[in-house]
Amino acid sequence: QSLLTYDWPGNVRELRNVIERMVINSTIEGLPYVRPGAESDGSQTVSYKIFKLLSLKGTLKEVMQQVEKQYIKYVLDECGGKIGKAAERLGISRTILYRKLKSYKEKKG
Repeated sequence: QSLLTYDWPGNVRELRNVIERMVINSTIEGLPYVRPGAESDGSQTVSYKIFKLLSLKGTLKEVMQQVEKQYIKYVLDECGGKIGKAAERLGISRTILYRKLKSYKEKKG
């Protein structure tokens, strides 16, 4: 309800940041709900714990690839393995999704 009633002076970027904080905080038990417009109150250190939780290491490019791969697998699972539906949810073409999946397999073996 607070998301709907908030004025969103920062527009889409602010909404995205709030949702990202909510997702990060939802993966760690016992953390308070993040309210729109609430400034970081020491919870910034909590958001850094997500890197350790996900075992993210390496250069920025390597970490981004790791996160992308994990998220694509998550969306594929959510879509029951349906490439077209997953690609639509990811906002990419099926061709690009196939290429990414192929590259993950090549890096594995």
